[in-house]
Amino acid sequence: MARIISLLISVYWTAYFALQAGAHLNGIHVAGFRVSAGGKAAAWQLPLDLSLCLLAGLVSTLFLWLFANLLSDGVRSQANWQIARLAFAGALGVSIIGLLVPNATGTGGMALAALIACYMAFQIEALLDDGEADSAHEGEGQGVARLVALGAARDSILLRTAIPKDYWPKGGDN
Repeated sequence: MARIISLLISVYWTAYFALQAGAHLNGIHVAGFRVSAGGKAAAWQLPLDLSLCLLAGLVSTLFLWLFANLLSDGVRSQANWQIARLAFAGALGVSIIGLLVPNATGTGGMALAALIACYMAFQIEALLDDGEADSAHEGEGQGVARLVALGAARDSILLRTAIPKDYWPKGGDN
């Protein structure tokens, strides 16, 4: 149940980067049309749009792969962690390129902030899932008993170290 955030994150970024790949594909067609119509297109525009289209498509595929693995394995799988790191790293790379290049989609800054927030949410959800699994294995009664035993051991140590042995007089008025 706790993996719903991870599923939604992976679906959202799959759609986002698929649409971004489509936008760059449209840029390839526009640049090609300008060149074929006799107009001038920037020399860097066609290769840049082609590379950003391929990179955004690859990142979209990675997030789709993450979604499929989350459905089958859950968040705790080591393979899912590796896929998530790879997908988020690729997404950050595409977003940074989008920030640095003029005339790109123009959403690089917001995408970077959203990617960082989503990666943190993905990690927090996985950590919470790990905590629930640990508490389910441990059991509620055993955890309470452990805390009570630790408290008793602490009180015993404090009592022994706080009062020296020769503190009480041995009797008599002397």
